[in-house]
Amino acid sequence: MYHTRARWTILTLLLSATIAAGAAAQGKVDFSGTWELDLDASDPVDDLLKAQGRSWMERKLAARTKITQIITQSATEMRIAVTSSVMDREEVLRLDGTPMTRKTLKGDEITVTTRWSKDNKALLSETTVQTESGPAKVVSKRTLKDGGKTMVVETTMTVKGGKVFRARRIFRKRG
Repeated sequence: MYHTRARWTILTLLLSATIAAGAAAQGKVDFSGTWELDLDASDPVDDLLKAQGRSWMERKLAARTKITQIITQSATEMRIAVTSSVMDREEVLRLDGTPMTRKTLKGDEITVTTRWSKDNKALLSETTVQTESGPAKVVSKRTLKDGGKTMVVETTMTVKGGKVFRARRIFRKRG
């Protein structure tokens, strides 16, 4: 009886280790944590926001506003609580490529599709937004650097006629 229990215990431990190793082998990064925007290290977003039809005041405010993102991530979704001196909001992203419809700050309805990169090291979100020149494709790529202490969000917007606008925002992990 003792040997049977010991065998089951060893088998259970081995199975648990195998499952844990399989999850680690998938290598999906965990963005969970509190992240603060580093304005000095980030690219200016004025051109990108101007192409989206944002006003001068909105663009200047965005250039100076410190943002904190509190991210909680599970295997299937990411919740992002965004706080700043200007506004607070929450986003939910499905991580399996399932499209989600949500409203923008301007009240427009958009569909966002989020999926992992092939190597599971980046999270890619794609959507189409309306600009003054028509629909534009927006892709945001979220990665970690510096041993998980820096989150980089690279946003690329391609507008009608193929013109491309880019901005890279750098967030530092707090705590």
